[in-house]
Amino acid sequence: MKKRIVCFLLVLITAVSCTFASIATRPSVSAWFGAVFCHPTADYLKEYPGDPSVETPPFRTSRSFGFDFEVLNITYAFERRPDSALQLGVGLTYLNVSESLAFGSSILKPYAGLGFLVDLNWRINSFFDVGFRYRYLPCRFTKTQSRFLAMDFELVPAIRVLSASAMDIYAALPVTASWKADAISFRTSLALTLSWDSKRMSRR
Repeated sequence: MKKRIVCFLLVLITAVSCTFASIATRPSVSAWFGAVFCHPTADYLKEYPGDPSVETPPFRTSRSFGFDFEVLNITYAFERRPDSALQLGVGLTYLNVSESLAFGSSILKPYAGLGFLVDLNWRINSFFDVGFRYRYLPCRFTKTQSRFLAMDFELVPAIRVLSASAMDIYAALPVTASWKADAISFRTSLALTLSWDSKRMSRR
């Protein structure tokens, strides 16, 4: 019941806010691919109890890809600088990380997660954006089905590469710090984002 009330209020706030000239909605979808550099913490050793020969390995390398669906976005455009804006968005996110390159006989397990994201973005001008993104990801290892929680903290510099009608396409180089109980990871990616501007759609 509480979730329904929250969803209703978010939709109502969006509908009301869009009646003001300086407010718009800009939902978006992003796809990204990159490399993960994972540093296991001391909890990694719990997988090998009583084996003194096992040490915490150095950084491990994996591949990753994912998708972000920003379903609710509220954008405030500055009146004196209409090309500049602040954006706040929430949505769904998916992450997939491959198994790592081998370190001796040790290979970090592949995993995937589906969760939620919160995005705060500053549109500096018509071409450049910089944003901060937080992801909350319930995950599972793809081979063992055991579950765990991961959280991403991401800085997203982006440049607009194409604008057509009400749609913009951005290229970005996100840099991400990811935390889970037995490891801290750093991820670098190449991302493409498609966003739609409600103001430009209404003018059409």
